[in-house]
Amino acid sequence: MNCEAARSSGSRRLGFVLAGFEASLSCEQLVSKTVSNTIRPMLDMRPNCECCDKDLDPSGTDARICSFECTFCSACAEETLKGKCPNCGGALFVRPPRAKEKLAKFPASAKRVTKPGGCKAA
Repeated sequence: MNCEAARSSGSRRLGFVLAGFEASLSCEQLVSKTVSNTIRPMLDMRPNCECCDKDLDPSGTDARICSFECTFCSACAEETLKGKCPNCGGALFVRPPRAKEKLAKFPASAKRVTKPGGCKAA
C-alpha cells in the first residue's frame, strides 16, 4: 500500500511490528525512514567477538549471536560461554552469513564491541 492509497482508505497512520517492537508512523515517516535506511530490517553483522576481539567474516559462519545480537566467535561461544550469552543469558546461535554480493549495498557494521578483560567461563 502506498501513501496515497492509505489516505484514500481513511488511514493516516500505519501500524507494524519490527523486531518485536510495535510502532505507529505516518505513511510519509515510514516511507522516508525505509528509504533512508533508518529502519534497517537486517542484522548489524558486528565485526568481532566481544570476548577475544577475533575478526569475524560477515559472509562466514564462525559468529554466534543471541537475540540482542551480542556477537561471539564459535570458540568463545562453545568453550568459554557454553552456548549462553553473558550479557542477557540467552542462547547463542550461528549467525546467518550475509551473501558476499550483498555486502557492498548492505555493509557489515564497523563498530567493535568488546568486554574489558574478556569473558568469564560459564
